[in-house]
Amino acid sequence: LGMVLKIDQAELFGPVKKQLKLIAPLLAALVSAGMLLLYWLVAPLVRKLVTSEQKMSDVNARLRDVEERGRFALESAGAGVWDLNYPARQILLSKRCTEMLGFAEDEIGTSLDEWTQRIHPDDRSSLMAVRRALADGEIDTFSNEHRMRCKDGSWKWVHARGMVATRDTDSKPVRMIGTYLDISERKQAEETIQRQANFDPLTQLPNRRLFLDRLAQEIVKSQRANLPLALLLIDLDEFKEVNDTLGHDVGDVLLQEAARRIRSCVRDADTVARLGGDEFTVLLTELPDRTTHIEDIARRLALDNFVAF
Repeated sequence: LGMVLKIDQAELFGPVKKQLKLIAPLLAALVSAGMLLLYWLVAPLVRKLVTSEQKMSDVNARLRDVEERGRFALESAGAGVWDLNYPARQILLSKRCTEMLGFAEDEIGTSLDEWTQRIHPDDRSSLMAVRRALADGEIDTFSNEHRMRCKDGSWKWVHARGMVATRDTDSKPVRMIGTYLDISERKQAEETIQRQANFDPLTQLPNRRLFLDRLAQEIVKSQRANLPLALLLIDLDEFKEVNDTLGHDVGDVLLQEAARRIRSCVRDADTVARLGGDEFTVLLTELPDRTTHIEDIARRLALDNFVAF
């Protein structure tokens, strides 16, 4: 026996189709409403984000412009600009910084340790003390004068200024910026003024002013260490007759030779000074005894100056 089952599809799916026709528009309406709501909520945020990025871009552009203008102004004034990444110990130097020492831009690396090695050994300790104070948060700015080794091996005086631009959450410096200025000419002028104020231009010996200053210092040292010192006064007999008969040029040569001979008779620790005219003085310090050394010096001075000039 066999059976045939006949299904009427219209009768089976008709109710479902009717319900779908009713639900579909509702779903479409809900989706549309959701999209509108999402747009209404998100659109302002997107606009704010775009505006914020534009503002940030404008701010960065203005900062770069200000930085470039500042760098140009500093380098126009002869100052070089440096930028230090403290944790990485990398220093970026402007063209003026490298030119100051006679180098091309690509001849000096970014290592802070390499740059530090170019500082004169006598000046390095003071700069290291400044760096420690910056690292410990004791100061935020600094100013230091020191000598740097140039490409040709000579030394150049520079004035370094700097400040901590940013610190981390532990108050440790992250970025430092500053300038280098060549002050060699100023230092040379200061040295010239110092020498003119304290040394006799003819004999290059200490003058009266410097001699009195050294005498005061040596008296204090002598009393503290309980070591004797001695003072010898020397003048050249008939020096006026030399000037009157042979002229002042010959007299100047005589004074220079006398200064050289007196200086050759004493130790480096002793001081020979010209007080004025034909008067010289010798300051003997840290004497091993009170008589023997003084007599030896006096005898040597007498013998050397008896030899014809």
